[in-house]
Amino acid sequence: MAKAGKKPKYDLDGLLALTKEYFPKRFRSATQTLPRVPRLTYSPFVGVKFLAIRADVQGKAEEKVYKVVIVFYDVSYSETKDKVHTVKMKVDKNLIVYMKPLDSSNKVRVRCGCADAYYRSLYYLWQSQNLYGVKPRAYTRKTTTWPSVNPDKIPFFCKHLLGVYFKIRRSNKFK
Repeated sequence: MAKAGKKPKYDLDGLLALTKEYFPKRFRSATQTLPRVPRLTYSPFVGVKFLAIRADVQGKAEEKVYKVVIVFYDVSYSETKDKVHTVKMKVDKNLIVYMKPLDSSNKVRVRCGCADAYYRSLYYLWQSQNLYGVKPRAYTRKTTTWPSVNPDKIPFFCKHLLGVYFKIRRSNKFK
C-alpha cells in the first residue's frame, strides 16, 4: 500500500493533465478508441470518507478484461439528502447515504492491471502517492536501443483508466 499517513499528490484532473501534457499522441489515440466499461461498482466507505470505484474494462479489439480501481479521498457523506449531498449511495442492503458530488479537489489513488500501466506508470504513481495497492517493482529496461517509454518518470493514465475517467465524469456522481 501507499506510505501510511501520506495523502495522494494529484486529483483526477491533475493526472489527466499530466497524461495530456507528456503523452499527447497516446492521449489522442486512447480517447479516439476508448475501451468499453461494461461494469462500474461504487463502494462508499463513510467512516473514512472514501469512495472506491471498481471497473471491468475491455479494449475495443481485446477480449481480455482489465480490473481498474479508482479511490476518491475526502468524500463528504450525509445520512440525509440536502442541497450539498444530492447523490444517493447504497452502503449495504439496509443503509443509504447521500454524497456530495465528486469534483476536481478530491485526491485519488488509481490502479489498472494492464501491462502498459505496469511498465510505464505504476511505479511513478506509487512515488506520487497516487497508486492504490502495493508498491510495484521499478521497471528496468532490457535494452538501450529503444528510447525510454517514460523518460520524465511521470505518473499517468493508461487507456483503461481513461475509459473509466470519462465514464465517471459523465455520471451524476461528478460535478
